[in-house]
Amino acid sequence: MTFGFSSSSGDNFFLDKKTQEFPTHSVNLILSPSFYWTRLQELPVHTVYGAREYSASIFEGLLPQGKWTYFVQKEQSGLYRFFAFCQDDILNFVETIGGDKENIKSLYFAQNEFGDVLEDDESRFISINSQNCITKANNTVVLVPQNMISNSVDIKDILDNIKLSNNDIKIDTQISINTDIFMVLVAIGFIFSLGFIVNIIDHNIKISNLENKTKQRIKTLELPETSFELEALEKQSYADTQNQINIRKNIKQISSIKVAQYGKIKKIVITKEKLSIYD
Repeated sequence: MTFGFSSSSGDNFFLDKKTQEFPTHSVNLILSPSFYWTRLQELPVHTVYGAREYSASIFEGLLPQGKWTYFVQKEQSGLYRFFAFCQDDILNFVETIGGDKENIKSLYFAQNEFGDVLEDDESRFISINSQNCITKANNTVVLVPQNMISNSVDIKDILDNIKLSNNDIKIDTQISINTDIFMVLVAIGFIFSLGFIVNIIDHNIKISNLENKTKQRIKTLELPETSFELEALEKQSYADTQNQINIRKNIKQISSIKVAQYGKIKKIVITKEKLSIYD
């Protein structure tokens, strides 16, 4: 039976699947290898950001069905360590042993927090419960049966002395990835994007056709092509129209003038200089 191991300060807590109690205060939660998968991989990329794209393929065929969160850290140039863990499983387990996720400051992996300690001859095996120890094999922290080990160090003696790494994970900021759902969302997004692109292309074609028709119309009517020239032409046409209207009004007024009895206006001649009336 394992009730859980905390450092004397209570800040660090080691969680294994055999743990049966959880602190009622905030802790840094160090995960046993039983809660995560890890792989070391060389990649032709130079940044963690570039390596993240390979996360799903690194664990392809290894992970059981579920919502997996991936975490990547750079070990050295071109060499990256990948982690896969199910956040929901961890939180559900914490709840079953009386814990509250609000009391989890950050998540840490035993791989990062005990890796250096396990290289010491005096602590090559760290006992985490009555059945299991953790040790390091091929640069990876793994679980081994307790009955196979003759000499081990109790994890309670280690927790007080470890200095936590910078590779911590905030529960509320991680994204759980269900591969099936993710692919469906990608497909839906692609369909919407494709439809949007088709609409843009169709819209641009219609605009292009309209512009071509407008240019052809302007050419047929022998109109100027620029908006400035068109505006000037419009103003000139308006002025000419108003002038013609005024002339017609004047003619109508002149035609209504009374002449001598039996008189008759035979002709009206209008030029730029004068207006002549003949009877």
